Amino acid sequence: MLLQPIRRVLDDWNFRLARDEGNLRIRNGLLETRAQTVPLNRVQTVGVTWPLLWRAKGWLRLRLEVAGYSGGEADDRNRPDRLLPVGDQGIGQRIVAEVLPGVRLSGLATSLPPSRARWLRPLGRRAVGAGLDERVFAARSGLLTRQLTVVPYARIQSVRVTQGPVQRRLRLATVHADTAGGAGAAALDRDLDEAWWLAAELTARAHAAHRAG
Repeated sequence: MLLQPIRRVLDDWNFRLARDEGNLRIRNGLLETRAQTVPLNRVQTVGVTWPLLWRAKGWLRLRLEVAGYSGGEADDRNRPDRLLPVGDQGIGQRIVAEVLPGVRLSGLATSLPPSRARWLRPLGRRAVGAGLDERVFAARSGLLTRQLTVVPYARIQSVRVTQGPVQRRLRLATVHADTAGGAGAAALDRDLDEAWWLAAELTARAHAAHRAG
């Protein structure tokens, strides 16, 4: 518990991020400097996190999900998933726009699950949501630590609709947008009819994005 925050400070010390044509170049570390290159065309998702203690300051953290890198690396310091260790909303907006051109972090609107989802999430219903932007699918979750996952349609590999036993009784379902080798994003506890519509819309937009790409 004591070593983890110390290691994070040492790893993220002197963090530098640059864009070179189609690549991100990342440098970080105090005792051991790491330099990594991430091709932008392999970025599957961008994750935004607002930890509870940071929200009063308006701080956030940005992470990447990159194709070809396993989430189960023995040493997660070797994973090129850091996009911004800590920053304010303005810096986060600018970086997301560099990685996902045309995407405005503040412009990603999400809607809540139906009110009957409170039986599954009595405290956290208003903390989850999902929405379709012109270029990306956005899903948010987390009651204390808020999270937003942004998935470009061109990176969606498959779309699934799942239902647990309680969801079936409440006519709710969860829609998953899967990416290549990653966790993707999920619209939690949507109305069943909306879930099937959302799955069809995500599939259509993903196919259109793949053809355009």
